[in-house]
Amino acid sequence: MTRDEIIGLKAQLAGLTALLGGKDPQQAASFAKAATALADSEDADDVGLAKKIVTGPAQNAPERVEDAADELMAEVHSGKKRNAERARQAARLYAPVAPSKAKAAYEEAVDLDPEDVWSWIELGRLHAVYNNLADARRCFEIALQHVADDRDRGVLHDAFGSILIKEGNLGEAITEFEAANTIMQHRSDHDPENREKLRDLSVIYNKLGDVEVAAGKHNWSCHPLYDNAS
Repeated sequence: MTRDEIIGLKAQLAGLTALLGGKDPQQAASFAKAATALADSEDADDVGLAKKIVTGPAQNAPERVEDAADELMAEVHSGKKRNAERARQAARLYAPVAPSKAKAAYEEAVDLDPEDVWSWIELGRLHAVYNNLADARRCFEIALQHVADDRDRGVLHDAFGSILIKEGNLGEAITEFEAANTIMQHRSDHDPENREKLRDLSVIYNKLGDVEVAAGKHNWSCHPLYDNAS
């Protein structure tokens, strides 16, 4: 934009400030500061937002202002998700060599992107090994609130089962592993060539077999599906 265009844009923003902030001078001053910063920005997208705010009928100004703020918040969330993914990548690298740093990286990831199921799952697993079961259970319970598909749900049944084994609740652990097994079996039945689904099923067979043997119920090493899953 030319210098005159920017001056004109700022004048329009000043008029809009008077319209929107007449009842609260503090809010008006804050709005003017933010809107003027957009107009003065060297980023063309910021200037575009300022222009959107003043373009259109006066009665629609509040909606345009809200839309502009929504766009800014979308950038914030997008940036947090990008940073969260970098933190997850760092955590996965740390995990085999520096588990305390891996835990800290996952904690950063869940702060930035609290809806990511797998960050909570991996953080819970680290807590279960290096901290305490109560923190692990809390992570898994939060993850359960954000499950996106059957695999997430099955993995969480597995995670809760592992905690219950550590707590000595073999009967409840079997229930969790059986629930995970049902989900993973269903997924595998519908895509029998998928290696990831077969691996998930194999993991559950192994854990279910181990805990059932420990509980004295079955010898799962003789189970035909157990043999096929290995």
